[in-house]
Amino acid sequence: MVLAVKSAKRPLAERLWAKVIIPENPNDCYLWMGAKSHKREGQKRPVIWTDDGTRNAARIVCEWAHGPPPTPKHEAGHTCPTGENEICVNPRHLKWQTREENEQHKVRRGSSRSPVDGGVPHTPIANPDSASTP
Repeated sequence: MVLAVKSAKRPLAERLWAKVIIPENPNDCYLWMGAKSHKREGQKRPVIWTDDGTRNAARIVCEWAHGPPPTPKHEAGHTCPTGENEICVNPRHLKWQTREENEQHKVRRGSSRSPVDGGVPHTPIANPDSASTP
């Protein structure tokens, strides 16, 4: 009789970074290739399963890089040089922002889907399927 042995769960950091394409240039976007949540029309958020349930991967990386959010209302806002890249998890491109600050930032960059600016779609990013691993 063969017994199945459950392997130890890998640490969250190891599982998270295994799902990311990290380019040679550390200032480029780190592309999340794992699961994505489709909460709002056209928006895809990088998600990963944790002991606490499904969590936003960008928020986890922002916590690791910048500490806990200043308030519960803060979210991991993207400051990607090429525009809003919803699947980017580069710690250099993430910072704590309130939803209002994040939306204002998107409007200023012209990458908002907000009714305030007529619902202009997010800035297109390079096709992640064409990206290669370092």
